[in-house]
Amino acid sequence: MKGLAQIILMASFFSANSASAATGKDLVTWGNAYESKNVVDQFTGGSFFGYVSGVADSFNGVGICPPDNVTYGQLASITLKYLRNNPEEWNKDGSGLVYESLSAVFPCKKT
Repeated sequence: MKGLAQIILMASFFSANSASAATGKDLVTWGNAYESKNVVDQFTGGSFFGYVSGVADSFNGVGICPPDNVTYGQLASITLKYLRNNPEEWNKDGSGLVYESLSAVFPCKKT
């Protein structure tokens, strides 16, 4: 059994496609799964939640300055609303779109 697991693991390394960045279209698809109550969509929805959370954390204090009481769920909802209202931007890089959506709502004060 251990040998079979090793073969499957090695096959996945050799058959993997090159990595590509998520686009706005990907995020909309993941966001729809995030809002779905369908158990099948939970993994994809978690990908959306994690992606938005990661971008928000990366730029926290550097372009995105939400109040301390803002939840990751709110950040995800703000991002999904922005994406749905701007379908012409779905071809753009996903992290840039998350940044655009959150920095518009929670800009950092200029000092």
